[in-house]
Amino acid sequence: MAALVSACSGDAEPVVSSNPTSITATTSTTTTTTTTAATTTTEAPTTTVADRLETVALTMGDGTVRRYVLFVPGAVGSSSPLVVDLHGLTSSPEEQDLLSGMRALAAAEGFVVAQPQGRGGLLAFWDAGPGSDDVAFLREAIIDAVDRSGADPGRVYVTGMSNGGGMADRMACDASDLVAAIGTVAGAYSYPAPCDPEIPVPVVAFHGTDDPTVPYDGGLLFAEITEWAGAWAVRNGCDNQTESRLTEDVVITSWSGCSDGVVVDLYTIEGGAHGWPGTSDPERADKSTATVSASELIWETLSRYER
Repeated sequence: MAALVSACSGDAEPVVSSNPTSITATTSTTTTTTTTAATTTTEAPTTTVADRLETVALTMGDGTVRRYVLFVPGAVGSSSPLVVDLHGLTSSPEEQDLLSGMRALAAAEGFVVAQPQGRGGLLAFWDAGPGSDDVAFLREAIIDAVDRSGADPGRVYVTGMSNGGGMADRMACDASDLVAAIGTVAGAYSYPAPCDPEIPVPVVAFHGTDDPTVPYDGGLLFAEITEWAGAWAVRNGCDNQTESRLTEDVVITSWSGCSDGVVVDLYTIEGGAHGWPGTSDPERADKSTATVSASELIWETLSRYER
């Protein structure tokens, strides 16, 4: 079941991977000596652990090789949360990180990031429909990332942009035994599609009213956004809905009174297009608002929960 948690941290531990493509952690030791006329004092050595970034290859049961990028901040403690950050259609882990800034946020807040690569090469995508093989891949990636980084398996969160947001939604539906909460931006949610999570799942979503790629009002392929969020409120047993203005162009609709204390929060970006709110990517900053940071708000909510 989902449960509220308080932030915690542990002592940093270097983690070294045998993966040949990895950039492994290194340490440096500094000793400071202070001398006065009467005494000489030597301070205890301090150790700095470098951030670790590596590309991990996983061989699936059918022989297919799938990859994800793992980022472990040097200062991260043991049993830290894991955020799985999914790119959109035709994108990549590197482009997704430029958009979301998730690695920088991880270094500041103390969590691990896994950014998987979709299938299809230059036309990379996620199969976000029911019965998806990508659910199996992401399950394996999560298990592997937890093993490599020492992350807390009870605090795994999935986020994503567009097609990646739709895949985060599919993980909440089909892998709630692994996923503690999800956060989506401009999500392309399959419609209609069955969704029957084993336990309530906290959901945070952002969507622009002027999104030309995944229309806010839905269509033949995609769910209408408020209807999609409302469906999660029903699944989660929520009994209260409120709406308030957060900034001049952001309205938040919140469902509370849900089972296991979870929430469903929908941030509507008035006039927003197909973009990530608060992104530092200069080429895509004009696609959404700069008055809020989707990454920070997603982390703020998701980090409160564990399975």
